[in-house]
Amino acid sequence: MSRSRRFFRSLLQGLKNFATKNVGIKIVALVFAIVLWGYVMSSINPVQVKVVTGVPISLSGTTDLMNRNLIVVESGSGSASVSVSANINNHSKLSASRVNCTASVATITAPGTYQIPVNASVQSDLGTVASISPSTISVVVDSLVTKPVPVKLELEGEMPSGYEITGQTIANSIAIEGAARYIEPVTKAVVRVPIDGLTEDYESSVNVTFYDADGNEIDVITRTGEQPNMVVQLSVSSVLYAVPIELDLSEYDTEYLDVDITLNFDSIDLLGSNESLAGITSVLTEKIPITADMVDTTVTETIALILPDGVSLRLGQQKTVRATIVVRDAQEERKFVIPIEYTGLSDALELPDDAIREITVLVTGKKKELDTTLASDFAAVVDLRNYEAGVFNVLVTVTYNGDYTFIIKSDTLRISLSLAPKVAGDNSRG
Repeated sequence: MSRSRRFFRSLLQGLKNFATKNVGIKIVALVFAIVLWGYVMSSINPVQVKVVTGVPISLSGTTDLMNRNLIVVESGSGSASVSVSANINNHSKLSASRVNCTASVATITAPGTYQIPVNASVQSDLGTVASISPSTISVVVDSLVTKPVPVKLELEGEMPSGYEITGQTIANSIAIEGAARYIEPVTKAVVRVPIDGLTEDYESSVNVTFYDADGNEIDVITRTGEQPNMVVQLSVSSVLYAVPIELDLSEYDTEYLDVDITLNFDSIDLLGSNESLAGITSVLTEKIPITADMVDTTVTETIALILPDGVSLRLGQQKTVRATIVVRDAQEERKFVIPIEYTGLSDALELPDDAIREITVLVTGKKKELDTTLASDFAAVVDLRNYEAGVFNVLVTVTYNGDYTFIIKSDTLRISLSLAPKVAGDNSRG
């Protein structure tokens, strides 16, 4: 037990003496060792292997493949780990960005699944490739086809009130090119544009959605790998609804002619900018001729509308209106006061002194003819033949003695007939 203690005590004392004595010699020895190691590393620079991970694998020869109407649809081209033999001084410079990994499909001549080798190289002579993992990748090749597909534009939502789409521009079809497995099932394409809140012209590239014959949506992968899109242009106009059509009639004798015009529509909707529609309250027609030889005829004319500058009609509306024109002589009712002539009164009867001596007659006819007609052109007669004494309602017969045709409204009078007084020597009465 004492011998062991003496041994460890001697060992510790020796280490203490080594660490505390001859310090200068030890420092010089350490510096010399470092310098010697630096000399060895800089002069000899030994080669060692460094594994570079995460090196992207790119495909080459794809252009040659497409020239043979083939395209890669699947590949295991992820990343590789590359072992590089390099001088130790270059190890710090080696990274995934300084190593290239490629796999060539240039020799493939038919659709199918292939295992192709991965090749690697190191940039700037930093080292040489010792090994690659994985050394091969799997690629799936399909036929490269092009197919035209009909396109349908669908507008989603509703236009704001007072605005309307007046035109749309989009190609009728789109040619899609890609792998046969993705392209051949496609039968139609749809482009959807939201129009909620749209108040001005629209132009944009819009993604295209593809469908098969059963209406199922298909994810189409083209040769570029990009989502197919199409340019859509929409023209948007403000709308002024139900603008009245105002007739522009030629000058005619409004006093003596009545004109009745019926249109096949009496209002239209106008399209234009807010500025061009401002202040419009009606749309005028071209001048409609009204002549005297049109009296008592019905004429149908197609009349053009005169649109204000900067406006147009909605799709489907016509720039002409069909007018049915009926021209008549102006009619009027006029009163005439006509003296009454009583005829056929028996000598045995007499009219009272207050019997009505004139009547007001309502005459209807052409105004221009009534203007040249006088009361003296009429005669009012009450025929009292076969009447006896008493009170009667008698008809007043009014006749017109002229060249015109009038409608005369006759009337009745209530008269009282009494026996005339006897005259002396006259035996004929009684």
